[in-house]
Amino acid sequence: MEDDEAEVNLKIKKAHCVPKQVEGNPCLEYVQHLVFPWFHEFVVERSEKNGGDITFTKFVDLSEAYASGKIHPEDLKPALAKALNKILEPVRLHFKNDPTAKQLLRSVKSYRVHYPSWLSPLLRWSTPFESFFLFFFSVFRKSINIVRSTLRILISRCS
Repeated sequence: MEDDEAEVNLKIKKAHCVPKQVEGNPCLEYVQHLVFPWFHEFVVERSEKNGGDITFTKFVDLSEAYASGKIHPEDLKPALAKALNKILEPVRLHFKNDPTAKQLLRSVKSYRVHYPSWLSPLLRWSTPFESFFLFFFSVFRKSINIVRSTLRILISRCS
């Protein structure tokens, strides 16, 4: 929500997107679960040399075109980034113009989870496992701290 247009474009450009592979393709999953429900269509803009612009109104048509090679990742990614930026623009404006939202965003940005140094190599991964692992670790860490605090209180009362 806080990424500007250029950051979204860069992240999508770097996204894993194997040509002709539909299953497990994160870019196509974004299109299926975010773009189609939002716009009810997906527009791929490309030069006349590459077949010209094409508009898909059904995800199944897009996935078939992608699987056959009619749509290449270099066509898909810019169209996805453009659609995501259209979705995010009102959110960006809200956080830019609303004082309460600005303060909330500052508060969220100031919160940082500190991981032990041995975990830093794992933070460079960019897999779904990483997200799950980091979430699990943060919950586990909080749980351990609660247990420690509770034990300290009980021990101090028993002493």
